[in-house]
Amino acid sequence: MTVTNRPTPDANALLAAAGAVLKRDGIEGLTVRAIAKQANTTTMAIYSRLGGKDGVLDAINREGFLVLSDALKQALASSPTPAASIASVCRTVRNFAATYPSHYRVMFGTPPEGYIRNAAAEQRARDIFTLLREPVAALIGDGTASTDTYALFALCHGLIEGERGPMAGIPPSPDTAFSAAIGSALRALEARVAGPAQSVGPTPYPDIAEMRTEERIEYADLSVREEPARNAPCPCGSGKRYKHCHGAT
Repeated sequence: MTVTNRPTPDANALLAAAGAVLKRDGIEGLTVRAIAKQANTTTMAIYSRLGGKDGVLDAINREGFLVLSDALKQALASSPTPAASIASVCRTVRNFAATYPSHYRVMFGTPPEGYIRNAAAEQRARDIFTLLREPVAALIGDGTASTDTYALFALCHGLIEGERGPMAGIPPSPDTAFSAAIGSALRALEARVAGPAQSVGPTPYPDIAEMRTEERIEYADLSVREEPARNAPCPCGSGKRYKHCHGAT
């Protein structure tokens, strides 16, 4: 019998295969065996090149945060007021979750069984929180900005998860429900700034579907890529070396 030695794909090729499996089969279908089959290689290649499934999930987490960070920066740069910025970043998080549901789950949801997010992933989440906090602090000041930002993200996350759960079909329009919830939160923040002695009328927030059409973030084609070299510039654009930024452990 003749044994054919197949060349072992490099890390980028294996991660591209992982991205294809993720897009086709979702997070539950992302197994070492499925990735190896997609890449036409052995399961041992996944372990030797990437460190197994956990290494693949780390790469998915890393790239998802880089793409979301870029999208949030675009949203903040194009919003004229703090209130508009808050609405825009909430929509951006929701749109990202709809575009990349498996990435969103690895980043913010219940992770696959056995996977533990590492310190670098936790730092990326804190960096995203900092971006979300900017317009909140601009609107209400620094005092309770962190608490209110956390509450806003929890609201967004709950709405995103609700759209996938058993109550998904209850609202006639998930877009309208999301817009109403975020609008109510914003009015509460604005009322707090105005103070109890002043009356604040409802702020007119356009329908989320219209805003999403006008201000849609064009996400990059998200395919999992190899981690940058430790001394290379960080892909986030901070100007720091990767090992001192998103590659810090």
